[in-house]
Amino acid sequence: MKLYNNSSTFPHPWSTITTANFQKYPNPISTHVLSVDILSRHIDPKTGFLHTERLLVCRQPAPALLRRLLPIPDEAIFREISIVDPKTQTYTATSWNLTMRSIIEVEETCVFRPHPDNRWNETVFEQTAKFTAGGWSNLAKMVEDNAVNAFQNNAGKGRKGLELVIDQVIREAKEVEERLTQGLKEVEEGITKSFEEVEERFTQGLKEVEEGIKQGLAGAGVAAEGNPSSGWKS
Repeated sequence: MKLYNNSSTFPHPWSTITTANFQKYPNPISTHVLSVDILSRHIDPKTGFLHTERLLVCRQPAPALLRRLLPIPDEAIFREISIVDPKTQTYTATSWNLTMRSIIEVEETCVFRPHPDNRWNETVFEQTAKFTAGGWSNLAKMVEDNAVNAFQNNAGKGRKGLELVIDQVIREAKEVEERLTQGLKEVEEGITKSFEEVEERFTQGLKEVEEGIKQGLAGAGVAAEGNPSSGWKS
């Protein structure tokens, strides 16, 4: 059995990292991941946890010697189950290989959580993997070594691919924010313009009423002068 451990820190909030990780594939760097399908997704009403089950198909490189000795397919299928705890802000994903289990069993666990010293701006990433090959000891060691090397190489690509998607998520969030700001500005301008138009119509209406009253009073005065009986006598 071989173990692989890796940890690093991303200079981004946990919410950004979690969002980006769900959108990680496909990306132009992690080309070994051929497809990702969501099998199920639900929120537990009791805990509030988000549960997601996915199926990943990956390209499976192997040395020519191992391919001659073992029936290693070109593609491997992995099942991934992830749990997102929004209260503690913990994202945990565990995956297993469904193919080649008679040759080697691989189990990977990835955890994202806020950095304890800077929880609003940084995220800690922890990755562990266990490789267990069966059969003849020397051949099993060769299989495990090859799996660890391939996994380590893909892990480096995975981080770069995630960083690429993170930049995309941040860019899209800024674009949405800009559109919302512009929309609110247009609404505010529309409301201001509407108030100005209402005020203008109201002022014009008052002016017309005032002019009408003046004209009415002027007409009444003329009528009084033309009728002697309507005036006061000395």
